[in-house]
Amino acid sequence: MVLHILTAVTRPENLPKLAESLVPAAAAGVELAWHVGYDLERKHIAGQAVKNRLLDRISPGKDWVWILDDDNTAHPDFFRKLAETIAANPSLRMIACTQTVPSGWCRLVSPDSLKASRIDAAQAVIRRDAISDHRLGEVYAGDSHWIEAIAKSLPPEEIAYIYEAIVHYNWLRPA
Repeated sequence: MVLHILTAVTRPENLPKLAESLVPAAAAGVELAWHVGYDLERKHIAGQAVKNRLLDRISPGKDWVWILDDDNTAHPDFFRKLAETIAANPSLRMIACTQTVPSGWCRLVSPDSLKASRIDAAQAVIRRDAISDHRLGEVYAGDSHWIEAIAKSLPPEEIAYIYEAIVHYNWLRPA
């Protein structure tokens, strides 16, 4: 499987740690294409326009897309769990994952969590053909509105949930 990771960068100092969290992908048999766009002046709300430009570079097809902000990281089991979930059900078009914060609190996933302001971009891995022409709105929480719109366009059987916390939210903070 090919996974396109989209990162809008406002904190370039976080990129080495973010890259380190992507290393387990190879062992899980996941081929990565990491697309990075810079918004160092923070001209775009939450980097939404940057993410849309990166998304537009990916041809429609059966590759997967994951938005990973520059303060989040993948748990060491993320890629293995993702690959196992897709292998068990190749017709999936969205996978939602539980996310944890440094304090240990978790943002759980369920069909009810696929709604605006209830899910973070890093919690959803979406097949490119399911994204179609959906784009992130240039608003705060535009990523969750985007996920909600895509989820509403899919039959429930094309969405899977990974209930274990395999994504880290706001993990990378300036020292």
